[in-house]
Amino acid sequence: MRFMKKIIVWTLTALLIQAGFLLYINNVYLNHQFKLTEVRVDDNTSNVNKAKVKLPASATDTKISYDGNYISYLEDGFIKVVDFNTGIVTIIKTETGMTNCYSKWLPTTDLLMIAEKTEPGSTKQYIDFYSYDIQSKDKKQLIDYHDNKTRINLVSKLDTIDKIVFSTQTHVIYVKILKSSSKSDIYRFNVMNEVEKLKTNISVGNIILSLHESNLTYEDPIKNKIIVMNTNKVISNINIKKPVIVATDDNDNLYVGDNAQAGISKIIYGKIAASTTTWAVLSLDSPTENKNIIVTPDGKVYINDPLKGYLTDVTTKANIVYKGVYVRAFNNGVLSLQNGILLEKLFS
Repeated sequence: MRFMKKIIVWTLTALLIQAGFLLYINNVYLNHQFKLTEVRVDDNTSNVNKAKVKLPASATDTKISYDGNYISYLEDGFIKVVDFNTGIVTIIKTETGMTNCYSKWLPTTDLLMIAEKTEPGSTKQYIDFYSYDIQSKDKKQLIDYHDNKTRINLVSKLDTIDKIVFSTQTHVIYVKILKSSSKSDIYRFNVMNEVEKLKTNISVGNIILSLHESNLTYEDPIKNKIIVMNTNKVISNINIKKPVIVATDDNDNLYVGDNAQAGISKIIYGKIAASTTTWAVLSLDSPTENKNIIVTPDGKVYINDPLKGYLTDVTTKANIVYKGVYVRAFNNGVLSLQNGILLEKLFS
């Protein structure tokens, strides 16, 4: 009975913690002006300022929860979370001897995934993983079925997390560790939170995982290819000379840009399993940096113009105007900063 109870508790915990990482909230600061002709401005939504939330000047790594209710940032070595409804700030304590090295909000929940790394002077260098429930203020360490800590051991104190991606449907986590040699290691956490090293000392660019996929898709900058791990399928198209990963959406479409002209001028998108000859094509009005392209969960593609203060829908040419400086997008809106105050502008 005790054994069965342990299985049930572990399974529920694993599924809750691995509720999912998506790449639709891009960690970008946009500085590219997108040239537009004959566009219309759609300003039928207003800036939503639920509480007057002021972002400290010393804050870094600002992130917004999936539904826009919480803002997290790093200050004085601690992750701080602001409730956008009340303005209340919660400080998440770091474990003894550890430092914050990565965090990411899980979609459709109020859970924050946190990665903490041992301090530089520690004898052993490793990264441990935690989930934090902003509602209950409960921080839990990830463990596997055998009660072992979900941990990545590092070779050097300079090694750190570059990116984490997750599938809410297949419950698989991939972690890219950027090493001091500029090479990368790729790790996989399965539904039991067991850690497996898949790749060692390889050149890897961006990584991504579709909602219903369990195989990682990554850029190989040496071969100038986008590859699906385990299947070794190459995402290629005769119209794409220099392929780069842009995003995925909730319908499992992969968005690939052509970065051949010092910026992306064309995007193709479709299912990974389908031939790219059947994928749809989006042509951009001018070459655009990858970090300036936003894909929403429902598949809308926007280009940000930080100088003019709006996002442009690539298909309809409609603009979503925001106030102040663009910070990042979330599931259904945009976070901006005006005179030190955080503002939300919802998509129409």
